[in-house]
Amino acid sequence: MNIAIVGTGSVGSALGRGWSAKGHMVTFASRDPEGEKATTLREQMPATVSVRGTREATSTASTIVLAIPYGAVPETLSQMGDLSGKVIVDCTNPIAPGLRSLVDSETSGAQEIAALVPEAKVIKAFNTIGAESMDNPILTADQPPCSFAVTIC
Repeated sequence: MNIAIVGTGSVGSALGRGWSAKGHMVTFASRDPEGEKATTLREQMPATVSVRGTREATSTASTIVLAIPYGAVPETLSQMGDLSGKVIVDCTNPIAPGLRSLVDSETSGAQEIAALVPEAKVIKAFNTIGAESMDNPILTADQPPCSFAVTIC
């Protein structure tokens, strides 16, 4: 699978490491692909992982992972170009300080994203477990495997 990960923080990095280890082609989308954060990411990732600008990274990907702050979603989506037929995996949490919701009670963050890009297929995932468990989940008796099933495929 050709995956573009939009977001270079702990969630995006964990998912990128895990998927690249499984043989998927992973490209990180960055606002500044030559900047310090992108350079550090390149140093921490396997050589098969690349970092590119947002439009370049997402244009050839079949799957796009949003691992960015929810407030940055509209502007970031507008930088991607044509998203027709692409799968967008929403890892965002539309929550403000004090656990205040950033969407009204009649909808969800993923529904709001789907409304912004109706030509894409939006799914919600990876926002209920910590990044430390995403790329190398260690299951114990008190952690049911269903919590991690989607991250280890």
